[in-house]
Amino acid sequence: MKLALLTFALFTLGSQAFACIDINDNKICRGDTVYPDSWDHSRGGVVKAINPHTQKMTVKSNNTGDTFRFRANEVSLALGCLENVCVGDKIYPDSWDHSRGGVVKAINPHTKKMTVKSNNTGDTFRFFEEEVSIGRGCIEGICVEDTVLPDSWNHTRGGVVKAVNPYTKKITVKSNNTGNTFRFTAYVLAVLDECLDYDNSQRYNYEF
Repeated sequence: MKLALLTFALFTLGSQAFACIDINDNKICRGDTVYPDSWDHSRGGVVKAINPHTQKMTVKSNNTGDTFRFRANEVSLALGCLENVCVGDKIYPDSWDHSRGGVVKAINPHTKKMTVKSNNTGDTFRFFEEEVSIGRGCIEGICVEDTVLPDSWNHTRGGVVKAVNPYTKKITVKSNNTGNTFRFTAYVLAVLDECLDYDNSQRYNYEF
């Protein structure tokens, strides 16, 4: 009986050893959804097997069903955060000019990049955190979902704040006149209507 229990314990420990890769406190396990940085589709893949000797994982593509092998630093994980941005957040890359933004699908803790699925095309792109604005929070008293009027606009319909970038201090505004998005500093925006989701403390001391 004792021999059987010992054999089972050793088998269990051996199975666990081959179940995950743990590199720099970032664990990737069998069954995890990952987004290899070299793929441009938004369906990602599933980790099917792990080789602890080579530190490589076998990933089955959710797009084609084929399998591929990657090292841990070559894939993004469908969970976690990079400082202020987390998987599932709606964001607006500063290089995009459409107003639909995208959703963070995965994070690569090694390269410090996030995988973003465009709400406009469905394609995936990769960005550093400072290259995107976040669909929540405040910058210098102006918050997401506030209605604002930029000093340079000559119509009175204003626009709605869709996102803020805590690194560049830029605010993404969707025009109520054209539907296009523009970026401004807080200094050139007048607030027409405040979003009630934020109190005064959050407006001026908001932590992302």
